[in-house]
Amino acid sequence: MARYLDESGDPVTSEDPYRTVWYSRDCGYWTDDWDKVNVVEGIPCCPKCGCVGYQATAKQWEAGALLYQESHSFYYEFVQRHKEVCNPSISLITLYRRWFKAKDLS
Repeated sequence: MARYLDESGDPVTSEDPYRTVWYSRDCGYWTDDWDKVNVVEGIPCCPKCGCVGYQATAKQWEAGALLYQESHSFYYEFVQRHKEVCNPSISLITLYRRWFKAKDLS
């Protein structure tokens, strides 16, 4: 069963807007299931490539994705589809631009 935590580390539900989301700008990996984040010497990292990342509440994470979508079609859909996907050495924005270009040509 997935483990969802708030900013204090207390357990919350998967729908709680204040659950903590972990993401890496470097490889695009993101998750809200803290059992899937690798922790090395107390630092959360991508479980696949080891990139360190950032934490935000789900409310902040989703608001940022929706705001970016205002000028970049399908971004929120893209972010949801790429949950727990690691793309080493490529940012989530670069990956989105490639995905959108391929989608746009279809």
